[in-house]
Amino acid sequence: MSRVALVTTSFPSAADDAAGHFVASEARHLAREHELLVLAPAMAGGRPLEAQLSQRLQELPHGGVFGAGGALARLRQAPWRAPGLAAFLLAARHVLERWRPERLIAHWLLPGLLLIDAGHAQERELVVHGSDAELLLRWPPWLQRRLLLRARGCTLRCVSSELRARLAPLHAGPLRVEASPIEVPPLTRALARQALGVEGRLVVSLARLIPSKRVAVAAAATRRLGVTHVVLGDGPERPALEAHYPHVRWLGHRPREQALTWLAAADALLSASLREGAPTVVREARALAVPVVSPDVADLARWARRDPGIFLSSGADPVTLRQTLLRCLALTSSAHLESRPPSEVHG
Repeated sequence: MSRVALVTTSFPSAADDAAGHFVASEARHLAREHELLVLAPAMAGGRPLEAQLSQRLQELPHGGVFGAGGALARLRQAPWRAPGLAAFLLAARHVLERWRPERLIAHWLLPGLLLIDAGHAQERELVVHGSDAELLLRWPPWLQRRLLLRARGCTLRCVSSELRARLAPLHAGPLRVEASPIEVPPLTRALARQALGVEGRLVVSLARLIPSKRVAVAAAATRRLGVTHVVLGDGPERPALEAHYPHVRWLGHRPREQALTWLAAADALLSASLREGAPTVVREARALAVPVVSPDVADLARWARRDPGIFLSSGADPVTLRQTLLRCLALTSSAHLESRPPSEVHG
């Protein structure tokens, strides 16, 4: 068995935590065939995970830099946390130099770029998600190229073809597209609706309540539509959204299993974000046989060509999104379109 190290700044705090759940799924896959070591930020009190993951996980100090909301938001709230990033990097390098993996996988460009040379792994891979690529691409071109020089000889694994196209001019090495693996419980619509006491048409949105997710647009699209619109997620926009859109049920952050139960019960997932590469929630919805309504962004057009359960709006405004949602609800009636494995629907 080869020695594989997986470094991540986001990893579930428990089996039901949505944060970094796709990294945990990848870790489970790797653990079946490799000697795996996962390096992740420490959590107070540890992580009550299943044995397969907990036995392969080493938690590192980070001074509160990493956690709910993301590192950038947490640093803005408390700049004195910044030294925690250096503590995490030093601890990770120390472990990797001692363990010397044959393969090193780092999720997120930053701080992955600062660790990808640690441990002298023969095979090195940086996993690029949408948020970290957006951060890098906001910086001056000379700084972008200088940072990516650290990735010479390693593969950039992009979660969408859009990300690959945007990073190709900056990276001389190999790039490939592969969405992170996801796992969903065996939920059926009937059982989910019974468990939640749902009746009538249900539209669900799952997103962090920040401007880039455009949850206000999704909420405006369902006003006076005669459906129940439930939004799961929290963030700084929540008070304003609750005040402006009282027809929506704002449930806040929920454990992942509860969120997926709401999703499985839905007649449609509604997303208004324009800054998604390979949206995990869309992949989860289709794995649960739930139709999806979204603007035409990133890889969704390619997915929709193979999957009739993805309905793309020609515009990004509430009126056009509403029209697409009505078409989706009319075509699907009370039955969902066929579920497909994530490997077929997404990626």
